[in-house]
Formats: sequence, C-alpha cells, structure tokens
Amino acid sequence: MRYCSNCGAQIEDNATFCQMCGAKIKDDNANGETTVLNNTGEETTAPDTSGIPASVNVHNQPAFSNKKKNLVKGAIIATVLAAVVIVIIVILAVSSATKNNDLYDENAINDENLYSEFTPDYETGYAMSDNIFDYQIKIGNIVYQFPMSVEEFTKTGLSLSKYEDPNEKLSSGYSTIAYFDYQDGSSVVGKIVNFSKNEALLTDCHITGVIVDYKNDSNIKFNPSLIKLAKGITLNESTIDEVKAAYGEPNEVLTGDGEYNDNNTYVTYSEDIYNAIDLTFNEIGILCAIEIENIKKPNDVKEIGPSNNIPELVKKYIKPTELGTDLTSGIFELEGELYQLPLPLNEMLENGWSVVESSASTIPGRSNEYVNISKGNVQIDNICIKNYEEYEIPIKYGIIEKMDTTSFSYGKEGRLVIANNIDMNMNVSNVDSIFEAENAVKEDKGDGWYDYKVSANSITVDVCVENKKVSYIVVYWSNN
Repeated sequence: MRYCSNCGAQIEDNATFCQMCGAKIKDDNANGETTVLNNTGEETTAPDTSGIPASVNVHNQPAFSNKKKNLVKGAIIATVLAAVVIVIIVILAVSSATKNNDLYDENAINDENLYSEFTPDYETGYAMSDNIFDYQIKIGNIVYQFPMSVEEFTKTGLSLSKYEDPNEKLSSGYSTIAYFDYQDGSSVVGKIVNFSKNEALLTDCHITGVIVDYKNDSNIKFNPSLIKLAKGITLNESTIDEVKAAYGEPNEVLTGDGEYNDNNTYVTYSEDIYNAIDLTFNEIGILCAIEIENIKKPNDVKEIGPSNNIPELVKKYIKPTELGTDLTSGIFELEGELYQLPLPLNEMLENGWSVVESSASTIPGRSNEYVNISKGNVQIDNICIKNYEEYEIPIKYGIIEKMDTTSFSYGKEGRLVIANNIDMNMNVSNVDSIFEAENAVKEDKGDGWYDYKVSANSITVDVCVENKKVSYIVVYWSNN
C-alpha cells in the first residue's frame, strides 16, 4: 500500500494520480518510497506512516504544506488586486481633476479650433462707451446700442431665425423675444417691444436688448471673446472680480442653489426694473452670459395715427329702454338716462356729459386711458376707458367697464340706480330681500357692515350696507 506524499492519503499501488489532492505519482525510488509531484511541480517523498496508530485516519489529515502555499498565493493575488484598484482610483481622480481643470479650458479659454472663422462686421455709427448704462454691446466689429429698431438691428447681418414667424404681430405696448441668426449660424436672443400705438409686425418694432449665452449648448459658434461690454469686459474671459473693478459693486448678487446643476452666480447692474444689465458667471467665476435691457421709448417710433374704424363694441351697443329687475343685466340709470355696460364713452358724451380731464386724446391698441367727466353739478373721476382693438382709437370710442359711486367727486355726487330701483336711499331691509332672492353672497364684515355680491353674464354687482344705509354701489363688466 502506498501513500501520497503531498496530502498523505492512501493510494492504490498502480495509481498515477492521487484521488484526494490530484498530485501526479512517479515510480517508486530505490528505497521503496513513492515519489510524487505536488501541486507546485516539486518532487517529494511519501511520508513513513508505519509509526502512526491505526486509530488515526491518515486519509483525512490536512496537507499543511499545500494549504500554506495556497494561502501565500492567495495573499499575493489579493495584494495584486488591491494594487490594481488603487491604480484605477488614482487614474479616476486624475481624470476628474483634469476634467475640472478642463472646465476652464472649455468655457473660458479661447481655443481657435473650436470656433468658426466668422467675425460680425458692420458700421452702426456708435462708438463703444465706458459707461455700462449706455446699454451697449460689441459683437465682433459691431457696436449695438439699445433700444434700436429691428430694421437697424438686422442691417448688421442678423436675420430673424427660420423658426420665428416673420408675419407675427405684437400689440401696442407688448413685448416678446425672438432669435436672430448670423451667417455662420450663431444666434442671439433679441428683446422686442412695440412702442407704437398700433399693432405692428415684429420687424416694425424695436429691440430693447439682447441675451448672449455662452453656457452649455451655446448658440455662439464664433470666438466668444469677440463679445464685449463697456471697459473691455469680455464674454468667456472676464471674472466677477474684474467686472466689479470695472463697474463697481452690483445692485444685486444671487448664487445658484446647486439644483439642476445650477452653480452659477447672477449679478445685476440696474437703474430701475426696466433698465438693467444681468451677468451670469459659471462655477469658476468666468462670465458666461450677458443680458441687456433698456426699455426706453426711442425717437424713431413709427406712428400711423388713430384709425377711422369704429370698434366692434361701439357698433354693437344698444341703448336700454328700462331698468328692469335683473341685477346682472349691466343696466343702470345715471342722472335720468339709462345705460348698459360695456358702455362706449361716446354714449355719455351724446347725453350731455363732457370730458374735463384726460390722460390722452387717443387710446393705443389693446390699452387704456383715464378720464374725468362731468354733467351739470355732477362729476365722475378716474374712469378707466379701454380699447379692445389692435389699432389706436379716439378716446370717445373707449369702453367703460365699471360704474362706481365711489368715483363721484366729493360734493358733486350724482344719483346711480340699478335694477330693482336700488339706490343710495333704499331701505336696508329691501336690499337684503332683493339680494337674498338672487342667491347673492352676503358677507358680514363686522360693525354693522355688510357686503352683497352677485355675478352672472360677465356682470358683477356689489352693494355695501353700513349702519343700515347703502354706502356704495358698484356695477362692472368683465371681458371674459
């Protein structure tokens, strides 16, 4: 009987490999000992087991030498793996640091290979100022000063983006934004305002400022360092400290909260809410966006004057014949004449009222003005007159939406009566019963003050009772 010298297990006389550890067995040597090749390929001699008591199971004895070698190999492998992991961590850290350093390279250093060779070039006649509140920006060789007409703006090589509607119109006094493109595909956002008193095409309006953005997914394809503000402040180069040195302390500084990767700093220099320069700095303090706005009416606004057209609401007006009992009919009586909301001012003028003071003689499209009117000893102040058309109209065609006893001039009050003959002299119990029948909202405001309100058909009636006396009456129409 033979034994494996690698693990000590008993093996068959004719065995080639040990069934326990798999070691290869060589022929017996001259001493009658069995030679084996252990797991490392070394020759070894089978141990002498003659002195081992029969009670000891040689087959189950651990091969200490083999396990020790396996542990050593495992330790070596673990050490190698740990070293590999450390190398990977170092590589990632270096890569991350390089990426962070590249943030400056990508967003702040001018790599000529990244940009188009285009340089905007046009003579506008403006010289670049050192005063930031001249609302100028230099793009390439072009100095823009705002506000300026869209016509002048587009002469510089900019054209309305293909995604914009060239036939879009803007109501009087309204604003919007639109993209404008240079020939290399670079885009700026123009802030557009219609300063005229009539609806106008975007192309007939004015640019009050621009937004130039060189943050992520920039629309600027040429070198951003070609874009400058007063005192040489340069997009994608100047720092927040350089800006403060040039312009002084800003009116406002806001820092992003990190949400949605917003780690920017927002700086505002302003004269008021309509005239401001907003600057954005990225997380390393480099100027990456400029927004200018100067909403000041220029001298070259084109006006066509008030239209001779009669507005639709004026055409549709029908003079009422009775006061009636429907509180939400919009009908009221004033100084013995019946009227109905919405009411053209011209209807009152034809009944002897006159304009004693007015904020203007015409009303721009989609806008309003204010008038004081009188008849005899009665005067009503601050009546809002609205124009629902897109074109300018004479003030007489403006629409009155509200009649309010609180607008009567002190000492010159008139008599306003609404449906069910409710006026300032009505008994309070009658007012209560009328509004209760109309399912009106009654609000107790305390100290004997009650407010009754009912609404339907775009008309709202509000009657206030104080100390058992009607204190005011308001009727108004809402253009829903």
